[in-house]
Amino acid sequence: MVLVYAAARVLTTIALALTATQLTPQSRAGANPDFFSYTALWDGYWYWYIAAVGYPHQLPLDAAGHVAENQWAFMPVYPWFVSGLAAVTGTFWPAAAFLVSLLFGFGAALLLYRLFLLRLAEDQAFFAVVLFSVAPLSFIFQMAYAEAMHTFLLVLALYLLTQRRWLWLFPVTAVMALTRPSGLAFALALSIYWLVRFRMRDRDPFPGESS
Repeated sequence: MVLVYAAARVLTTIALALTATQLTPQSRAGANPDFFSYTALWDGYWYWYIAAVGYPHQLPLDAAGHVAENQWAFMPVYPWFVSGLAAVTGTFWPAAAFLVSLLFGFGAALLLYRLFLLRLAEDQAFFAVVLFSVAPLSFIFQMAYAEAMHTFLLVLALYLLTQRRWLWLFPVTAVMALTRPSGLAFALALSIYWLVRFRMRDRDPFPGESS
């Protein structure tokens, strides 16, 4: 498992390093940016900006009076977590973000394997994680984006749901909802789960009910 994920990230690191050399002076990072600054491009810049200055107290408006682009489009958990790591280790923020995303992506792969083992054979679960690790968008697991952390928390929440560990599920879900805007979708999933459980309560009673 470790070797599969590590090999996939080596390949995506090489791809990112090569594409970084193709940037022009007109790009947001300029020509030939260092590797970690390149991995913090696009949405990563917004997370970096949140880490540096926080959120505006009032929504900025453009010349037409419409709400302009601003930090409120992005959730706070990821940039604040990265900032904590950067402060403790004295690491350049984009480098800390790279490490956080890399490790949460690996954690998501391990949890996904455990989740699949609940329903699949070991070789099937392993193959599913291989696909997860080498998917075309898997390079995002080493960008300064919140997706790796959110994926880890989502898989953890699904695992806790299947194991009915409610005491842990709700705080994990709360943190997940402040990492990426997923709270309403997961609340809907929990509602559907409750309705299914309610209809099947004669075969699978709720705690405290007799079978």
